[in-house]
Amino acid sequence: MENYFGRVALTQVVLGDTTNLDIFYNGKKVGAMIKAPEAIPTVDVVLPAGQQAAKLSIYKAGTDSLVADTSIIITQNSAQSFRVISSRLLNINGFIGSAAVTPDSSKFQLFYYLNQSFNDYPEAEMYIYTSVGRPAVLTEVLVVKGLKKGVLDPRVFTLPCKSAAGATLNYVFKLKDSKTGNWILRQANTVNGSYIFMNMSYESFKGRFNLVSIIDVDGDTPETNKVKMVPNTI
Repeated sequence: MENYFGRVALTQVVLGDTTNLDIFYNGKKVGAMIKAPEAIPTVDVVLPAGQQAAKLSIYKAGTDSLVADTSIIITQNSAQSFRVISSRLLNINGFIGSAAVTPDSSKFQLFYYLNQSFNDYPEAEMYIYTSVGRPAVLTEVLVVKGLKKGVLDPRVFTLPCKSAAGATLNYVFKLKDSKTGNWILRQANTVNGSYIFMNMSYESFKGRFNLVSIIDVDGDTPETNKVKMVPNTI
C-alpha cells in the first residue's frame, strides 16, 4: 500500500518574550520551534495524508499550556502554512493571519480584553466607522461580532487606506455588549461617542499587518476608565 504525505510550515512571530514551542498532530508530538538569536523560528513538518480532520496543536515547550490549535486535513502533496504568536507580555496566544498586505490597505486581527471588574463583558461586538469632518460624520464600514474576552480572534480584516476620491481615511470604533445590546462607552476618552482606531496617514498602518488589542487602561472607575486600541505591527 502506497503512503502519501503533505507538508505543514509553521512560523513563530518573534517578540521580546518569544519562547520555545512544541508541535502536536493528532495528539502526538511531531516537532518543535526553538528560538535562536537573529533567527525566525520556522519548522516544516511532513505529515501523513488522510481524509479525516485531525488536530494541529501548539504548546509551550515541555508544558500542557496550549498556545493554539485548529483542525486540518492533510491531502496528498499539499502544503499549508500557519503563523503562531505566544506572548506573556501582550497576553496573546494563537494563530495569526498572513503578513502579505497591499500598499493601499491595512490588515489586522483583534484581541479583545477589557480587564476591569466593572467592564464585565465576556463577549462584544465592534463597529468600525470612517470619521470625516468637524463635527465628525461617522459612516459604518465594518461590524465584527463574537469577540470573546481574552481570545485572539482568528479572523483577518482589511481596511482601505484611502477613499474612492483619494482622501486618506481615519477610522474610529464603538463597542457593544453582545448580551444586552448596550454600547460600552467610557466618556473619559470617547470622541463623538467613539474611540480612535486607525488613522491611515501613519506609516505603521499603511500596507502593514497589525495585531490590535482592545483594552481598558488608567482609571479604576467607570467615570475615569479609558478604552483604547493598541496596535502591534507584525
